Amino acid sequence: MFDQAYDYGWLIQAQLVAVPMTRYSVVAYELPAEIGAATAGAGGSAPIPTAPIGLAPGSDPASLPDLQAVAGTMPYHFRRKAVLAAAYQYLFSQCYLDRVAEYVGITHYHDLDAAANATAQLDGLVRAGNGANFDLGLAGGGQYATIRYTKDAVVVFTRQAGETVNLSDSIGNGSAAPMLVVLAGPPPPAAPLAVNFAGSILRPVVLVGYNIRVTAAPNVGLAGALFLDPPSSVAVGTGPLHAAHLSYSLRAGGVPAGTVQAGAPLPLSAETLAPRVIYVATTQQRL
Repeated sequence: MFDQAYDYGWLIQAQLVAVPMTRYSVVAYELPAEIGAATAGAGGSAPIPTAPIGLAPGSDPASLPDLQAVAGTMPYHFRRKAVLAAAYQYLFSQCYLDRVAEYVGITHYHDLDAAANATAQLDGLVRAGNGANFDLGLAGGGQYATIRYTKDAVVVFTRQAGETVNLSDSIGNGSAAPMLVVLAGPPPPAAPLAVNFAGSILRPVVLVGYNIRVTAAPNVGLAGALFLDPPSSVAVGTGPLHAAHLSYSLRAGGVPAGTVQAGAPLPLSAETLAPRVIYVATTQQRL
């Protein structure tokens, strides 16, 4: 009786679910290396996250130390937060930047440090002093030499400190095609790329910033999402800048209170270009 072998059948189904990282209007994210660390997040950051916060006991008011079997670890139900943390680490990595650059190609990859005729010519972008004025209402077309394309993404970058990009929207068409705009400043600890919202952006835009410092006049709006990597920040006295979505580093605390107000409806067209986090959903059934 006890040495008889039994076979049991199970049906297991798994699927990948891609969720836009704009699902919550405000996300104060943490990175995988911060999981389980007891150091509290930087205080004074705003706005208040609408997404569940905190992978670390010091920054999660709902955490209980008794749930940690071993210091520096988190309970199993935190695994989905850990997946989200990994997604933000990828978003702000050289790998993601390289993939976007590969996607946009030479016609939509503008180097602010190069001569105006030695890099991509972007519709709406005009070089001005140490930087450029970028009219996102006109963005979409790009040309390098005799090659010209129209795309839904652009990359503008600099390796030098002291550069400024002024953003505007002269068309103001909320039904225009969405744009993914990646603005990359020089690697830290160099001074960030200054990004100034010279006026409201009504075109649906997803803006991803690498080491940028945002400024804006009072009550300027962004009809889209703003993703800031840990070195990025919003200048004291800015705005408030109104946006549909904001992601900022909980630990870096680079968004002072009152500078950004997020929560306006995100245009569905912008959501199609938003970065995504991939979850694995499984079900099982005994046959």
